[in-house]
Amino acid sequence: MVVQEELIFEAEELEPESKKHWTLSEILNPSADVYALTKTLQKDLVAAFVVSLIALPLCMGIAVASGFPAISGIYTALVGGLIITFISGTHVDIKGPASGLCVIILGAVHSFGEHAANPYPYVLACFFVAGIVQMIFATLRFGALGDSFPASAVLGMMASFGIMIAIKQFPVLIGAESHAKSAWDILKEVPAMLTGMNSKIAIIGIVSLGIMIGMSFLKGAWTAYLPAPLVVILVAIPLSLLFDIQGMPAGNEYLVALPGNLLDGIMFPDFTQLFTLTSLQYILMIAVAGSLESLLSSKAIEMADTQSRKSRLNKDLLAIGAGNSLLALIGGLPMISDAKRSVMNVSYGAQSAWSNFFHALFLLLMVVVGGTFIRLIPQAALAGILMYIAYKLASPKQLAVAYKIGPEQLIVFITTMIICLFTNVLWGILAGIVLELVIHMYFGVKIKNLFKTSAELEQTASNAYTLNIYDAAVFSNYMGVKKFLQSLPEYSNVTFDFSKAKVVDHTFLEHLYYHEEKIHRKGGQIVLSGLDHHKHLSDHPLASRRIVDTEILTERQEQLQAYAAKNGLTFDHRMVSNLSKLQGFLDTKHIEIKLQRNVLISSHYKIEFELSDLVLVHTIGNRSHNINMTNALFTIPGMQIPEFILEPDGFTDDHKDGSFRDIDFTEHPVFSYYYLLKGPDQTAIVDFFSNSLIRFFEKNKGYRLESKHNMIFVYKKARRIKPENLNTLIDFTKALIYELYVQRNLNMKS
Repeated sequence: MVVQEELIFEAEELEPESKKHWTLSEILNPSADVYALTKTLQKDLVAAFVVSLIALPLCMGIAVASGFPAISGIYTALVGGLIITFISGTHVDIKGPASGLCVIILGAVHSFGEHAANPYPYVLACFFVAGIVQMIFATLRFGALGDSFPASAVLGMMASFGIMIAIKQFPVLIGAESHAKSAWDILKEVPAMLTGMNSKIAIIGIVSLGIMIGMSFLKGAWTAYLPAPLVVILVAIPLSLLFDIQGMPAGNEYLVALPGNLLDGIMFPDFTQLFTLTSLQYILMIAVAGSLESLLSSKAIEMADTQSRKSRLNKDLLAIGAGNSLLALIGGLPMISDAKRSVMNVSYGAQSAWSNFFHALFLLLMVVVGGTFIRLIPQAALAGILMYIAYKLASPKQLAVAYKIGPEQLIVFITTMIICLFTNVLWGILAGIVLELVIHMYFGVKIKNLFKTSAELEQTASNAYTLNIYDAAVFSNYMGVKKFLQSLPEYSNVTFDFSKAKVVDHTFLEHLYYHEEKIHRKGGQIVLSGLDHHKHLSDHPLASRRIVDTEILTERQEQLQAYAAKNGLTFDHRMVSNLSKLQGFLDTKHIEIKLQRNVLISSHYKIEFELSDLVLVHTIGNRSHNINMTNALFTIPGMQIPEFILEPDGFTDDHKDGSFRDIDFTEHPVFSYYYLLKGPDQTAIVDFFSNSLIRFFEKNKGYRLESKHNMIFVYKKARRIKPENLNTLIDFTKALIYELYVQRNLNMKS
């Protein structure tokens, strides 16, 4: 019997493609109406206030890093909150300037600055037209643009942004002069910068960066209401006064420049250079990169929303485009839905779009009332904040993540990053897309199938469908799959059959995976099948797969197969389709079993037991990661095994049902001291744990057991066991079976 490989996901809710226009009621944001205001006012006010404390230094820092006055970043947040809130298509998103765009905008400032003393009006003209382009994208229903880019190419683009930000903020961080315009010219000047830096400014910059890094390691409730950027400002202002930065020669150049009146910072666009090649290039880069960053952020924020509400991405893109054109008329930077601030907004309890409005209102009050203090903030402090953000974008961990997904993803990541660094964003992201397509063609996908979904939909039962995918399931034809999903009734059960698909890529699987968390809230589900004859390009659950004539095993599977042959076990490397027997095991607040594969089966005294590899998803807050572990599982026919958990004291106390109390055995103090034993039926558990069984566990410490469904689940640590070390778990399992089955029967007879 062939075991189907299957993963379960929820079908995505899609905007009807038949909608070609919006009515007035549809343009207005229902999450920003009067009902939402009265219902969630208190929670939204608290979240908005905390987020505004973070937004103030970020808005100014991003503006300065973009080569614009600090007030331009504040304009962006004000327009995004006070105006765009009411026409956006999102619920808890925070609008503000984009850190990813500051490299592009700074490049535009330098390019126009070569021929004009004041480049800002020409750059603002680019912003205005880029906003119109974004509105055209929205009208043409390009809101799903984020689904049409390979994931590794997008990560490579963001990593290049991080590297460029770090390089260009380094002179500001240490108070050094730099006349270079490109990042590489700045690197050449580093030795001269170090010798000519301002030591007092460098102290402020390094301390600020140290605070950002240090507070990332701190845990505790207090850190939620005292965010690191705010701490940087609270420390930097006294240092500015201590070092008398204003009294230095040209000291004001080291401080944030803020006009005495908000209206004094307004600038107007100049359209005389609009049709030059330079303008057209930056219009496209700002429109594409800004739209992509905002769309990806909105999808990430959907996952964080506690109410699992869907964003209307096309509607939101239309609102952002309108906001960007409006901002261009007053001297503001382009806006996006910022993922970091939005996720923090949710974590502080935001419930509606009013949180974005109030965040802007608090920001306005801070600027009007606290302008004197804001002008004391050293630019080096903002550079420290941005340097930390840059590190997060270009962290070496991103390389490790790409490699774990598959070597081809690492190649796409690095290629995109390098070309973005040496040319621009458009060429870089285009190179990543082309390279991914070339890889798919190398694996046998025809060019015509890269952009066309070859599929057949059939109804198998009431509200149950099978979607047969032919040729390829890749990032570039994923939109076709969304159309199939859109044609089905809501909450349908859909089985995807990939048995005739030559390639199923990582981005395609990732799109489906992102909807997995909502399965339990809705009735629809998707089952992926027909992947038994596809080779995984890595051991990652979402690795790309390509079909092969014969099944090819991973290195671990080959080792397990050899171990099974040597020791007389049966081995099946395929994923197990039915996880019902594992339901309830490892049932904690943060851990859920997602996959089972590599099953080894043996027996002892005619009692069959199995070992297998499990993939767990561990979720804390809005973050999740996979855990690989090896376990043993068995049942003893005819024996009633009560439900219990046995674990070494201090191992974990994370179970969803915390009402069970630890069971102590006064006649066995060593056992009671070393182990926690709990379960719903204490009497049955006490009867089951005989003196002989207790002594067994006293001699064999360190293992954790769970009993459910009359089965016993065994493991030592939530880690994958190397094949050469499997004997330890097998020997313990056999000894436990002997104790429970043979020894207990002997004791009963005696």
